[in-house]
Amino acid sequence: MRMELLDRLEQATEFAASWIAQVSEADWPADTPCTEWSVRQLANHLIGGTLLLSQVASGQRVEPMALAPSTTANTEYRGLSAVDSYRTATKHALSALGSPGALRRRWAMPLGPLPGSVLGNLLIFDAVVHGWDLSRALGRPAVLSDELVSHVDWFARGFVQASARGRIFGAPVAVAEGASSCDRLMGFLGRAV
Repeated sequence: MRMELLDRLEQATEFAASWIAQVSEADWPADTPCTEWSVRQLANHLIGGTLLLSQVASGQRVEPMALAPSTTANTEYRGLSAVDSYRTATKHALSALGSPGALRRRWAMPLGPLPGSVLGNLLIFDAVVHGWDLSRALGRPAVLSDELVSHVDWFARGFVQASARGRIFGAPVAVAEGASSCDRLMGFLGRAV
């Protein structure tokens, strides 16, 4: 399980990094499928969330408000190169979660302790979903492996609670019959496909 989760995390974060790398200066203020966030805010959330969760997985205390999506989105994490900042954060996350016992250990989170495997899956979820959001914001198609989409779909259906609808996730959106597994996942998360 350890290597499989870390391999998926590496694949997912590389997918997101590939989209961050395509953002031009003119793209930063553009809208995204996360209706309240611009491309800049989405990139900040990806970078900041990954960095902060890697700190949690390293045993550091992170203030609950620092992890709030609205905080990560509105804190400048891009540095001189957004893609370099994201890759550095993912390197720290992979290192922290790859340490012996890290995926089984319970880590202090604002809503209570979570196993490292859940932290890893949160990072995979964020990278895939927000990488897809960036692809849409840039007007280009995203290509994801069915295996990675299936994993994120499995996690999302256990993670996304009805109470989060309307705040963090939109209501599920109907997708066309025969839609791809990726489109079905994004529809479940409230993204128009």
